[in-house]
Amino acid sequence: MRTLFFGVFFFSFSLPVSAESNLANQWVGETLWGTPASFEKDDSIKYGGDYSLRIQNTEYAHSHFKQTFKVKKNTTYRVSTMARYTGMELNPNDKGGNEGACISVAGTKSESYKSESHKGSRWKKMEWEFYSGNKTRVDILLKNGYRDSTCKGTAWFSGFKLEEKVVIPTMMPSTDWHFLCLIIKNIDATVEFKGEKNYHQKVSFSQEDVDEITEILNRVPYSFQNISDNMMRVPKMEIKTIETPLKRFADKYNDGYCLGVDDIKDALNYYLDRGGVYHQMIVVAPTGTGGWGGVGGGFYRKVGYASVSMTPGRLPRNSFPDAIFVHETLHCIESRARNIREIAALHDAGTGKYGHPYDDGKNEWIEWYTVYMRNTLPDKKGLPPEVYTVPNNTKYRLVMWDDMKTQTVTPPRQTTTPLPKQDQNSTRSLQKRDRFQFERLGYFCLDKNSTPEKPVFNRTASLRDSWAKEEKKG
Repeated sequence: MRTLFFGVFFFSFSLPVSAESNLANQWVGETLWGTPASFEKDDSIKYGGDYSLRIQNTEYAHSHFKQTFKVKKNTTYRVSTMARYTGMELNPNDKGGNEGACISVAGTKSESYKSESHKGSRWKKMEWEFYSGNKTRVDILLKNGYRDSTCKGTAWFSGFKLEEKVVIPTMMPSTDWHFLCLIIKNIDATVEFKGEKNYHQKVSFSQEDVDEITEILNRVPYSFQNISDNMMRVPKMEIKTIETPLKRFADKYNDGYCLGVDDIKDALNYYLDRGGVYHQMIVVAPTGTGGWGGVGGGFYRKVGYASVSMTPGRLPRNSFPDAIFVHETLHCIESRARNIREIAALHDAGTGKYGHPYDDGKNEWIEWYTVYMRNTLPDKKGLPPEVYTVPNNTKYRLVMWDDMKTQTVTPPRQTTTPLPKQDQNSTRSLQKRDRFQFERLGYFCLDKNSTPEKPVFNRTASLRDSWAKEEKKG
């Protein structure tokens, strides 16, 4: 398909969206490093729609599809797509860790500029939020490889959405909890204790530690859903790694040190101030000296706060590795429940107060959490069901949607090519059944009865303006 604009034909990959929603109105393929990749639409491998976008790195490369979008200043957006990958081979000269398919947003204020990477052959939904800061336009990239992880292989992207996070004026109760988990990778801090000698501690999680902690944290939603018998769900588990070294902390706990709110306040505010709605925050730091431990039950800006210390290289490797995160979060829920009615203490397990099976055996804690959360203790002093109801006051407003239908597709090309000079501003070189996009009007096909003297165009699809529909809703 060709886009007709001021008498010049452009080869582009167009989206079903009005010109008001984005600037370029097209995906552009780019190879930033290595042998130029192949950028194509693929109608044989897809997830919904009629086709997918395919990037094939035949040699080690860092490549992407790029499109520029208008955004509002100081606004949080969510981008999402379905992705799959085959033939992964990392460049042996790169450190790796970011190879595969991912979404990246250039030119935004964030501690990270990309989603996690996917390199599996099954379709996976990739979703990532970014904060626009003072930007009025951003480049969104569908990537194959990354600057430190060039690779061979093929990435497919099917469907694409850009959504704005919107705060709803009224609170809507829900049992869906949103967690914010911060992994503090590096400590280079002066430890300050009242009445004790200060000292300096420098310690870090390895990338292997970070990956393992992330895997353990991702178990937490399933644990809460199963233990509570679906009374509490955690559909959103936002896990962020903070690379910048922490410079001070002052909260001592047993054989390790847990970060207090004051130690990590700037990072917490960063997310809370950007439209994030969270009901529980967990901070993990490499401050353990003999294993792991934690402190829970606190709150910051009405959000539950739990701090967990872990020893680098000595992470939980048992049948319930996320127990420390479940336990410290339960302390926060316990604090909420005490404002509702009298309840048993979380630490009543193991005291003998409730007897077998909650005070012996290797599974004592998970059995205790189950009766505690489901309120099936003999004296009915477990957690009340209403404690799981939390306010959830955000929604996402659709800004742009590419459903990847054939009628709105043009072959992706990396160049812009005008017609020969003698054919500009004319239709003499057009062929029957040629397809076009007329700027701001829609997509057209040359009629079979068309002649150079009397060209006839049939509209096959109009441009979709999702933003206008949302504006009418108010």
